[in-house]
Amino acid sequence: MLFGGRITPKYEAPAEKWVIESEAVLVGPYAIRDFGERVLPLSAEDEDHFPFGANWAVRAAEQRAFRYDPELGPVPNRVRNHEETDLIHRLLASGATGYWIPEAMVEHCIGRDRQTVRYIAAYYESWGETLAFRTAAATAAQPFWLASRGGYGLDC
Repeated sequence: MLFGGRITPKYEAPAEKWVIESEAVLVGPYAIRDFGERVLPLSAEDEDHFPFGANWAVRAAEQRAFRYDPELGPVPNRVRNHEETDLIHRLLASGATGYWIPEAMVEHCIGRDRQTVRYIAAYYESWGETLAFRTAAATAAQPFWLASRGGYGLDC
């Protein structure tokens, strides 16, 4: 019902040397994904092995049944992300099957504007807000409100 594959970065030239040397720790910001040469089943219990949005697909019937959460994803004045991770988790938790297909490969273009410390910091800030939002949503006894101030920082 869904699959994902390998993602390798393709840097706009001239690529920053520190970016290339730091690739092992820039997996999230640059959506680098490689789980090896074997086809692997995906599991709702193992989000560490979910495909990233740059290279995954879902059947139309499942996409119609499982919509993206409008509280996740990029919108003005909000920096949450991982909307595809949430959708993949809900699909797999419902009993849907999914696979890592290593032959399904893409190159992900990393422009010069993303080869900066500022971009990396903004990515991890959005990741932190997303994690806080998902944790609060999963544990809240009542509805809650969480918003960002001008796209940076948290107001609770």
